[in-house]
Amino acid sequence: DGAGNTTTVTRLVKVVDRKAPEIQLLGANPVEHIRFTPYVDPGVKLKDNYYTSSDLQPLLQTNTTTLDVNRPGIYIVTYQVTDPSGNKSAKVQRLVNVVEVTGIEEQKKDAMIAVFPNPTQGQFTITAKNNQELAKVKIYDVLGKLVYEEVVTGTSIGVSLSTQYHGMYMVWVESKDGSTYNTRVVVE
Repeated sequence: DGAGNTTTVTRLVKVVDRKAPEIQLLGANPVEHIRFTPYVDPGVKLKDNYYTSSDLQPLLQTNTTTLDVNRPGIYIVTYQVTDPSGNKSAKVQRLVNVVEVTGIEEQKKDAMIAVFPNPTQGQFTITAKNNQELAKVKIYDVLGKLVYEEVVTGTSIGVSLSTQYHGMYMVWVESKDGSTYNTRVVVE
């Protein structure tokens, strides 16, 4: 002031990270896993506005407690990470379908039909890869309940499961010559 008196005030500025990290799945979702083999997770990519992926990787929580590789079925693996600032990511889930493969013939049968797009929002197409005439299509939910059935003429058919719950469905196809094929489709 005019008399020569001075004073000092200190302001503390704290820079705070308030943005949660993000998790992106690597590899397929759903994953088809062969029964009785050790599960190897395809992994995730971690992104954050401040911390690096290597900072976040040790903090990643992967929950595989419900996964039973000895029992066929559909299981969910969840991922979540909390950054050092305390911001928690959204939980991300991967479906793991544990299947029992009894031989090469079963794998060949799966390869005879195509379902696309897969995963789907509910609308998809089933096509015979070898241009065989299709006769019948049946689709079952994971509990074995028949949710769709149609007689087919031609080598492909458009299907709508838009009114069904999200999840995995078993697609069973019979060709005109009596051969049967199956595969899976995921409705998101």
